[in-house]
Amino acid sequence: MTCGSVDEFVEKLLGAVDGILLAISLISTLLQEGNESSKSLWGRWAKAQSGVLENGGNDRLSSLDTSIHLSVYGPRMQADPKTIEILAMLSVLPDGFPDNEMALEKLESHLPEGYNYRKALLTMRRVSLVKVNEAGPPHRLRMLSPVCAFCEQRLEAPEELKNSITSFYVQIMDQFMRVTDPDGHVIIPGKLDNVYAVLMQAWKQGRGSSIVANVSIQFTEWSRYVGNPVEEVIGLAIQKVVGLPGLHGTCHQAVGEVYFHQDKLDEAEALFECAAELHQQAHDVLGEANDVLRLGEVYLRQDKLDEAEASF
Repeated sequence: MTCGSVDEFVEKLLGAVDGILLAISLISTLLQEGNESSKSLWGRWAKAQSGVLENGGNDRLSSLDTSIHLSVYGPRMQADPKTIEILAMLSVLPDGFPDNEMALEKLESHLPEGYNYRKALLTMRRVSLVKVNEAGPPHRLRMLSPVCAFCEQRLEAPEELKNSITSFYVQIMDQFMRVTDPDGHVIIPGKLDNVYAVLMQAWKQGRGSSIVANVSIQFTEWSRYVGNPVEEVIGLAIQKVVGLPGLHGTCHQAVGEVYFHQDKLDEAEALFECAAELHQQAHDVLGEANDVLRLGEVYLRQDKLDEAEASF
């Protein structure tokens, strides 16, 4: 790549490899060979990621995938196989993990017996699988993006570790349930990406529960409050809690709130109506009252004044 030749797809590639010098060198070599454009290379990266960057050689400097593989499965990591399992657990977290003693102690309290997070972290740092992002504060331990993608595709954390990272973030969300809690404004917004990833994994892998559903409701409320409403998590919750009418109703109410603030009034109306029916089935008078209140507000915005008056 010559000066001035960097286009949007080269910029995307350089951003995706997170500054890994080997990856940058391989990108440069592939583009200089002239066999494909930066656009086609970016398209292949989007599908295969680290497996794309290789120049035909057999050593670790000829392939990003090989280099990462040798780091993950090298002697230091193999000395304690549980370190690889913890690496798989951390790869779920797109925003990394706080690099401070308090967060470390809290996570360790959730880990199953036999897992030593401090020891594992030391090993991962020695082989450059994680680094400290000091752009904060707060400082965060995070994987380089290609390493994270490699681990997501190739590694699988044991069920007990998946449950431990879920319980860790469930506890945090339970501690700051309300968006009106001023302390929560300091803690929660910076954790929402990780909470999203953990909740999505829990629902998709069949580890959802009424507790996870309640946290999904809290997450949806927080995401709406910070101005980036997310409905995928609560959508999965709705599919899984059908047999619990009260909880099912509150999930519908949470999505209705998202649609209301997005000005999708017809969708919001349908969801609040469904939520009211479910809360009525569950004999949840307060839940039903909130649904009817929100319906009244929808009717007002729709200029359905008679319906709004009746609802209020």
